[in-house]
Amino acid sequence: MTTSRAWAFVTDMALAALIVGCEKPPSPPPPPDGASGVRGVCLLPAEPAGADGAVPERRRWADVQVVATRTNISSRDPEWDRKDRTTADASGAYQLALNPGPHSIWVQDPAHLKDMAISPLFVQVEAGSFTEFVTDYDQIRMTDVQAK
Repeated sequence: MTTSRAWAFVTDMALAALIVGCEKPPSPPPPPDGASGVRGVCLLPAEPAGADGAVPERRRWADVQVVATRTNISSRDPEWDRKDRTTADASGAYQLALNPGPHSIWVQDPAHLKDMAISPLFVQVEAGSFTEFVTDYDQIRMTDVQAK
């Protein structure tokens, strides 16, 4: 390859990199329109059976914050750091409007979870419908993140 052809090649590659690097990032999707998302109930830990052998009814997890993020996206996706959240009501019920697609769902409650981190649960939100989703304290995987 002659010097002028090599220089032309390097110049073309630099120009191509500049053009790709200057691409306008994709615009963010519209906020959820309320036609799809997740809804459900949050349940506190099961309590042991009483002296009579009867297992108490599960208590509802009131005022827990439910958080959702999109999954399977890259840092160039406009929803990369978007977090949708809501708070469960006094009966532990919640509804969270989300755009269709895969989402990770987790809860935040310093009073009950203290220094525990939980692994998210996953749900596929379909357009035009709400996915029923139960967040059961006994089924979330927790890790103690407190320094030992």
